[in-house]
Amino acid sequence: MIVLFLLQGIISGIAVSAPLGPMGILCIRNSIQKGWKSSVYVGLGIALADTLFAIVAVYSIGFVQLFLEEHALLLRGIGSIILVFIAWKILMGHPAEPFRNKEDKPQQIWRDMISAFIVTISNPITVLFFGSFFASIVIPADADYHQSILLLVLGVFLGAMSWWTFLGKIVHKHKAQFTIRHIFWINRITGSIILLLAFWGLIGLV
Repeated sequence: MIVLFLLQGIISGIAVSAPLGPMGILCIRNSIQKGWKSSVYVGLGIALADTLFAIVAVYSIGFVQLFLEEHALLLRGIGSIILVFIAWKILMGHPAEPFRNKEDKPQQIWRDMISAFIVTISNPITVLFFGSFFASIVIPADADYHQSILLLVLGVFLGAMSWWTFLGKIVHKHKAQFTIRHIFWINRITGSIILLLAFWGLIGLV
C-alpha cells in the first residue's frame, strides 16, 4: 500500500513535468551550456513549486488556493516578466561563453533555481491538475490518511526531480557534440521561444 501511494505520486510528478514548456527548454539549454548541475537546480526549482501545488491540492488549503485564484493574473504577469528577462539574457549571451566557463557560479545556479520556482508558481492551473488527479485516488479506511498523503506529495517531488534529472543527464551526455555555431543557434531558438511564450502570457493579461 505504501509503495502504491508513492508510485501514484511519482506518476503525477512526471506527468506534470513532461510537457516541454519554457522551463523545460531552459533546463535543456542550461544542461548544454552550463553543465548538468545547473539543469538539476532548475529542475529543483520546478519540482519544489509542483510539490507546493500538490500540497495545496491534496489538503485543499482554501486560503492558499483562493490567493492563487485571486492573484492569478498578477502571478502570470510576474512569471512572464521573468521569462522576458531570461530570454533577453540568453539572446544577448556570447556563444563561446560556455566553452570558456565550464561551471556556472554558485550564486547564478541558485538564481536559476529561484527563477524556475517563481515562473512555475506563477501558473496556478497546476493545482487543478493535481486536484483532479488526487480526486481519483481512493484511500482505504484502514490506511493511515496522513501517511498516505505524505507519500503522495513525496512521490510528486521524486517524480518531478527524476524527470528533470533524467532530461538534464541525457542532454549533458551529448553536449560534446555541440560547437560554437550550434550554441549560437540554440541561444537564438531557445531565447526566441521563451520570449514568445512570455509575450503570449503578457498579452493574455489584456
